[in-house]
Amino acid sequence: MKCPYFEEEIVRFCEAYPIRKEIPYDSNISNSLCLDGNYTKCSEFQKVARRASDSKKCPFLKEVVMRYCSAYPVKKGIPFDISDNDYLCKGDNFVKCDEYQKKFKEGEGKMEKLHGDAKYFQPNFWKVCRPRLCPNCPYEGMCVAASKMARDVEFIDGFMLINGFYYYDKHLWFDLGRDDTLRMGLDDFGKKILGEITGIELPEKSKSVDAGEVLLRIICGDRDLKLRSPIAGEVKRTNSKLEKDISLINEDPYEQWMIRFAPADLEENLKGFYYGEEAQKWLERDVDRLRYRVESEVGVTVADGGAFVQTVDKIDESEWENLVKEFLPV
Repeated sequence: MKCPYFEEEIVRFCEAYPIRKEIPYDSNISNSLCLDGNYTKCSEFQKVARRASDSKKCPFLKEVVMRYCSAYPVKKGIPFDISDNDYLCKGDNFVKCDEYQKKFKEGEGKMEKLHGDAKYFQPNFWKVCRPRLCPNCPYEGMCVAASKMARDVEFIDGFMLINGFYYYDKHLWFDLGRDDTLRMGLDDFGKKILGEITGIELPEKSKSVDAGEVLLRIICGDRDLKLRSPIAGEVKRTNSKLEKDISLINEDPYEQWMIRFAPADLEENLKGFYYGEEAQKWLERDVDRLRYRVESEVGVTVADGGAFVQTVDKIDESEWENLVKEFLPV
């Protein structure tokens, strides 16, 4: 698969000119000195040539294939001699390119249909590549974050945010139901800080919890942590699917809720959450904080959320615990 913005075209230039002077390419040109046998009249030819060739075509007229990025604001050339396998434009990794991702943020992106094995796509997801990295996708792109319910999605430097959800500042999301209950889950930012989740212990149904009380336990390989409840209320239901198959939350933390609450004070709780544009601004601030922390204190450069996924395993235990304490409700 190659990038949809990767373009190739033939470029003509004059080798006799002191600098590479491009010549418009048009196969129908018949009155060009370069092509009609009159090239000996060209001042540049006369400066450097001793004799004419037998061809009507000037010996200093060269043709090369130019590779360029049509997503870039100006026609940006791409080195021709870079190995196809190592270069973003010609491989499946083009989704990592900054210019490719900018086009999608601006709503101008070209979507690439994927025709791979259906098992790589989430249930009910449109099989369309998006410019973000998903560690579980063999294409290293993310299938569109919208199900048949047409979820409204924002990407903040590679971290996914679902519009219409409420967000606690320690990276839990809440979805308000028609019966005034709240489904709670871990947001994409929190999930990427934790890395791969390998186990979960959920509370008992009908349990009453206070704000700040330990609510559940998450296991990430040799690491584990206990999350505290941001609200007071009663646990109405838990997502039993996660206890049977924890990989579901790794595939999509927004599709897989953890707990359904009957909050003690719904109106007051919602006032304390971020929503809409405020949620986007909050996530932007936390992404900046995370990038600063990881790059200045851990010494690892983070380009975006996808790159951070690859960074988690490089962070030692104490540094990981510090990140968890700063960004999650432990």
